[in-house]
Parts: sequence; C-alpha cells; structure tokens
Amino acid sequence: MPSSGRWQSTVIVGDPDRFAVEFELDSNRMSEPDFFRWLWGRIRWWCGGQSVGIFEPQAQLIDAVVPMQFRLRRRGGGQGEGLIDEPAEVAFRTVMAAIYEDRGQTFEQMREEGASVGSVPVGPQVYEFDPWRLFLFEDETRGRLMWMSRDHYEFDALVPGVPLQEVWLRAGEFDEVQKRFLDEIAAAEREFTSRNGQ
Repeated sequence: MPSSGRWQSTVIVGDPDRFAVEFELDSNRMSEPDFFRWLWGRIRWWCGGQSVGIFEPQAQLIDAVVPMQFRLRRRGGGQGEGLIDEPAEVAFRTVMAAIYEDRGQTFEQMREEGASVGSVPVGPQVYEFDPWRLFLFEDETRGRLMWMSRDHYEFDALVPGVPLQEVWLRAGEFDEVQKRFLDEIAAAEREFTSRNGQ
C-alpha cells in the first residue's frame, strides 16, 4: 500500500454493494512511535452500497480492530437463526427488547433472553459507528445484515414509515471480510514497523 501525502492509499476489503470495510491510515502518525500502536486513520463500512460510519480523520482504528478480533475468536456458527426469516421490524425489535430493554427483569432473565441474540449486534462500539445499530442474523447458508440510523428510532422504537436497511450475504461472508480487513491492518503494521525500524 503506497503512501500518498499524509494518507496511505484507501483500502476497501470486500464488495461495497454487499459488505466491505474501507480504511486509511495516517502515515504521519503511524511514523511516530508514540502514536503507532493506536492505528490513527479513518474507517467506515459499506453495507448494501451505503456508507455506514463517520469517515473522518482522527479515528483510532485499534478501537475497532480489537472488538473484531475478539468477536471472530468467539464465533462458533450461526447467530439469531430463529429470526433470519422474520420481517425486518420483528427481528429488529426482538433483538432490541432482548438486549437493551429494561423491563425490571432479573439478571438471570436478562441473560436468558439475550443468550440467543447476544452476538447479533456487530457494529463496533466506537464513535465512528455510534449513529447506527448494525445486526447480523446468520444460519448455515445465509447472512442477513441489517442496519438503522439512530436518527430513525426513538427510545429504541422505530420511527413509523422509516424502513430498516438490509442486505443478504452468503453464510460466513461478513466474517471473511472482517478477517481480510484484519490481515490488511497486520500487513500495514509490518510495513510501517519495517520502514521506521520500530
């Protein structure tokens, strides 16, 4: 990935019309030992041809990388299979209620309700993705990536008349793209380390 000015070339991993991760690294900051480990740059996802993420400078990509690594390590097959064929609003509301809604449940009830859908939310919990909810439902043959701007729901209820966005993927496609993104990040780290003798 050759450098061009301050920014390293834009890298897009995956198919933006389906699911892709786009990122750039700040060559200036990556050259400074104190900043290197934070992977300064910018990042966004492409979901069904739509940009999801605040693609602005000053992002610390490490905050998105670490949760992705953790998620891939603990994945063991499908997630939210029972909801994959439900209408989008039903699937969305079911997950929101199970994970985020406080109805005075006990801890045990919350854990039980969230067990089957706990791995469905896939958006990195970082500033760049805060304006969105992103859910992935997956069975043995298909993946259904669903997203909604937080502007389009109030108090965790959907704003009437605003459709959820979604795209169908192959089973495992989401994780494949994430793994390829992490490989690109690792390659960039090796390149900067070699170039700067770190």
